[in-house]
Amino acid sequence: MEFGIQTGQQHRSYAELLNLWQAAERLGFTYGWLYDHLIPVGGDLDGDVFEAWTLLSSLLARTDTIRGGILVTCVMYRPPSVVAKAASTVDHASGGRVELGIGSCWNAWEAGLYGIDFPPLRERNERLAEAIQVIRTMWDPSKENFEGHYYKISAAHASPLPVQQPHPRIWVGGTGKSLPAIAAAHADGWNAIFASLEEYKGHLDRVRAACEAIGRDPATLALSFGQRVSVDKDSERAEERARLQYERHGVAFDDVMRSRFIFGSAIQVAEQVRALKDLGVGQFVLWHEPPFDAEAEDQIREFAETVAPLLR
Repeated sequence: MEFGIQTGQQHRSYAELLNLWQAAERLGFTYGWLYDHLIPVGGDLDGDVFEAWTLLSSLLARTDTIRGGILVTCVMYRPPSVVAKAASTVDHASGGRVELGIGSCWNAWEAGLYGIDFPPLRERNERLAEAIQVIRTMWDPSKENFEGHYYKISAAHASPLPVQQPHPRIWVGGTGKSLPAIAAAHADGWNAIFASLEEYKGHLDRVRAACEAIGRDPATLALSFGQRVSVDKDSERAEERARLQYERHGVAFDDVMRSRFIFGSAIQVAEQVRALKDLGVGQFVLWHEPPFDAEAEDQIREFAETVAPLLR
């Protein structure tokens, strides 16, 4: 199993974000992820947020081994042909370390503030399926055209093509009703976040059924799962940290929230992550996004030093 961090770029300085990514790299994490939001999605909604793709390019330029991407690039924020071009550019700048996450997204209010069209979910999902096909066309020198309902490109390639061949891995993120079919038909990997183990099993069953429905071996779809984690030598202290992350922001740490948070001693946390590994999850992502965030660098280090060795 490989491990990643997600550092939603709200309420943090650039120096803090770079420090977290460089620390994660030193500690042996394989992946670093950002989100694609233009305003904060928690805490002070007037706070600072860095744009995702430009920030990603800078973070990868100042690291050496960690792979990076966006969970997930919003299909409505940039034409997919431009996303293909941007990802190819960053792939070259990073020596082939880009992962492309993409999804239909959810924050209509945010899009409205920035004057971005945000159609109903059905159309966004349809656009998502087409957008991935556009990106694959842009990265395939044997193809020149794509003509869909929403997107059309003609004799266009991302030149230079990505360093990674045949192309960077494409992840679809989300657990909505239409996402399993889109992931099965068009993605290299599927990411889900903030689900209990039982909820995740249900989502995974639907994704695997969607693969089988089109004759795809479900084992060919890589699996990634992200969750908030609190680990401590004292399991009660780990739980208290988890509880405070919610309650100090007015969210009750009830049974549902508890089931969607991994906390405890290193052995207890490893057991919970191992349950995901046994389901086929190959990448586990520690979610450290302000304001639901406590001692991010310390927690990343604690996980790397005490939990990760139990799972390798």
